[in-house]
Amino acid sequence: MMYCDMSPVPKMIGIVGGMGPMAGLRLHELILAETVAHKDQDHLPILHLSMPAAVPDRTAYLVGDTDENPAYAIAAMLQKLEFAGAEVAGIACNTSHSRPILRVIEEEIERLGLGIRLLSIVDATLDLLKKQVQDREKVAFWGTNGTWLSGMYDDAAMARGFNVLRLPKEQQEKVHSAIYDPHFGLKANVSETSNEAIDCLGQVGMYCKKHGVKHVVLACTELALAIDEETFLDLRLLDSNRALARSLVEAATQVVAPQILKEK
Repeated sequence: MMYCDMSPVPKMIGIVGGMGPMAGLRLHELILAETVAHKDQDHLPILHLSMPAAVPDRTAYLVGDTDENPAYAIAAMLQKLEFAGAEVAGIACNTSHSRPILRVIEEEIERLGLGIRLLSIVDATLDLLKKQVQDREKVAFWGTNGTWLSGMYDDAAMARGFNVLRLPKEQQEKVHSAIYDPHFGLKANVSETSNEAIDCLGQVGMYCKKHGVKHVVLACTELALAIDEETFLDLRLLDSNRALARSLVEAATQVVAPQILKEK
């Protein structure tokens, strides 16, 4: 059954993009892909705001390379989205959900008197992960150094009872390089993934397999640009951006996911 046959009327979705720009575009595409539709008019209303130059780097803030908290720019984008009609929103960036950033975003939402509902990519991802992991199967989270340092995924997952392998610094640096390296990283090569980036992720994948990991969460919205598959080196992948897309569709339609969402 499609959302357009139900009431109430779907809410307009807002995407806070630009972190990086391709991740926001991918979230937009995933919302379309996760909506059951047979014609243009069946799709959900979406506002996608991408302002890359306005938002300071999230990891740079978390590691202390800058004292400019990107939360204020993100909150300002949420304000613009609400003014344009968005009622539910998602940020296409995992690192921005670390507590030092997200806490200020939430404070700004309250200070500005915004009514827009901001969904958590972490909650959406862990909710979906719970449906895929059996017993005590080990999971690992791949993301930026900012996400890793904050412990946002590892801590939240362990609090929910997941068996988590926290990447050691040497392996984490390989994941971060695949994303941020100025020559071969995903941010520097938006049109085509480099062999070097894939090699970095492959090395981390082999490390994870050696240490008993069965599931890898792509806890950076740009990683799926490189490995957009269900498995990688026999590791089962979960794309956090796809989890957020599903959560946004559900929130916008107020229909639980199995009834309206396509299974990948």
